[in-house]
Amino acid sequence: MGNAVGAALRKGSGVVLDFFGDARSAIKNGVSVDPKAVSGFRGTIAEFAEQFGGTVDKIVANGPQTEFLNEASQLLESGGSLIINATKGNKFGKLPPAERLKELGFRVVQQAGELLDEFKGTTFRRTNGSVIPTESVRSTVLEKL
Repeated sequence: MGNAVGAALRKGSGVVLDFFGDARSAIKNGVSVDPKAVSGFRGTIAEFAEQFGGTVDKIVANGPQTEFLNEASQLLESGGSLIINATKGNKFGKLPPAERLKELGFRVVQQAGELLDEFKGTTFRRTNGSVIPTESVRSTVLEKL
């Protein structure tokens, strides 16, 4: 699986890293990065960042379940975007203080705003499998400087 993922990450490939993507990414051109991945990278985000130190244009974190900003910062190329889709109660969807974001090289484009159009057809689930109403999910968009 590692070689296929590495090949998919070629510059300009349009691949989107899907942090917390479960067994298979539901995102167009998405590569799931998840311990449960059947298609994509089976492992943690930290393991992925260690193995594939290259850069990508876009990372999506739907319903983040752990810290991931350090790794996202390492993987995103300058001008790349990190989209975090989370509910108000998801502590991993909240941004750290502005100084920490600056240290990581991120600029806030949108903070906990309306769910982006590209995700309006997505089914979001809680860890117990129950569906989260789409109107409860907010999108935060960061740009890598």
